[in-house]
Amino acid sequence: QHTQAMINTPISLPLPLLIIPLIIIPTTKAFDYFTNCTGSPNYTQNSPYQTNLRNLLPTLLTQASSSGFYNTSLGRPPNQVFALYLCRADIDSRRCSECVYEAQNHILQECPTQVWAVLWYDECMLRFNSTPLYRTMQVSPSDVSWNPVNVTRNQTRIFSKVLNDTMAGLVNRIGNESGRFGTEEAIVTGSEKLYTLAQCTPDLSEGECEKCLRVGMGELPIMQLGGRVVEPSCNLRFEVSKFYGDSVNLTFLLSATNGTPTSLVISQRGKTINLVVNYFSKC
Repeated sequence: QHTQAMINTPISLPLPLLIIPLIIIPTTKAFDYFTNCTGSPNYTQNSPYQTNLRNLLPTLLTQASSSGFYNTSLGRPPNQVFALYLCRADIDSRRCSECVYEAQNHILQECPTQVWAVLWYDECMLRFNSTPLYRTMQVSPSDVSWNPVNVTRNQTRIFSKVLNDTMAGLVNRIGNESGRFGTEEAIVTGSEKLYTLAQCTPDLSEGECEKCLRVGMGELPIMQLGGRVVEPSCNLRFEVSKFYGDSVNLTFLLSATNGTPTSLVISQRGKTINLVVNYFSKC
């Protein structure tokens, strides 16, 4: 786990002819994140793949103020790069933009020459690869984090039962939700509450989402007072204090999910670059 400080600096985008109507410059804030590119092959410095990757990632930021989920690609095989981000459905466009801004910077710092990588923040996920990511369910690589405080010995049985029952109900429900997102609260004992959250990328089918979340459930640290499992296609979290908002903005989350595929051609330094933007319609 890493903690990085955000610095207010102008954003430099390598696509001079791409007109950006609005870019939200994040305020100074600390973000905790997990990055995984273990086992990824490396690309060659200054290769076409690197050029495509570094041109593609800033385009994600241009979408984060208008959509909570976005999937796109740039280039042609064998140097085509696929990328997507997912913001948590209970955050607004500004917080999504801030998270994606940090993610597209830090993922290249942590994985500077890797062909694929995934980075998770508390409020967003960003990943890239040389193979398509759209409608492709993946449960690895994954990361697990937990609250260092253990459940008290006399409450381990009731806590684990409430956690398992609550998460199981939430996982069953998420697949049927249009945004593949949900939260659930439960009483543990007396005034002690349990707060849970689960989310899949909205392009997954009901069965794929449920399968992804069930794999994550098996990794939850049930003996701790809080825990989180993050996978490329889904994530789960539980705490004994509330950590999510009261409202869900599905319009923002799904604003890029209706439409037809479009192809943008960007001219840069005398070269023509094919940028394919993929939309999807919910089944």
